[in-house]
Amino acid sequence: AGGGPRFARLHLAGGDGGVRFWRVEVTQRRHLTLVAAGATVLASLPLASVFERWSWLVSSLLVVGTMTATAVLLRSVRAPGWAPTVGMIAAYIVTLTWLFSDGKALLGLVPTPATIERFNDLLVSAGVTIRESGVPVADEDGLLFLAAIGVGAVLLSVDLAAVVARRPAIAGIPMIAIYLVPVGTHTSSVSFLAFV
Repeated sequence: AGGGPRFARLHLAGGDGGVRFWRVEVTQRRHLTLVAAGATVLASLPLASVFERWSWLVSSLLVVGTMTATAVLLRSVRAPGWAPTVGMIAAYIVTLTWLFSDGKALLGLVPTPATIERFNDLLVSAGVTIRESGVPVADEDGLLFLAAIGVGAVLLSVDLAAVVARRPAIAGIPMIAIYLVPVGTHTSSVSFLAFV
């Protein structure tokens, strides 16, 4: 307390309040971005009871991974506050285009009007499959697209609430919404473990 020699080597966090982790400076916003991504993936796991296989998780993880990497990168270079959100939306669109455009995109990544038509067809086919099929459903392109677009939208909502608005309690609302999908589809299909 008196600034004597035994406190000479005591240092608080770095100049910007960051924490050193594997020689990489991790600020609170970057940390919260990773937490938001992890929470979104965990909240989406009950969707496994809707699908026969885990293919939906692969596409959803790709969407979450690219969106999160973009946000972390932009927050690392101290971009303006709006830039990570815009970057996440761009990564979201590009990843969905890459995964589901079926060759109807410019360079396979940039959406075109044909890509929008393809996405519309996927959503229509997902609606038909939902109406006509029982649970668990097969891994059809429309349903995989619907899962990926839903998980990406939840991640964007959670990031906006927890990281941008700094209201983490509100981030629970979109996570509850994604949990209600399997519960509403088949009430006995979601275990207590998935709820936890």
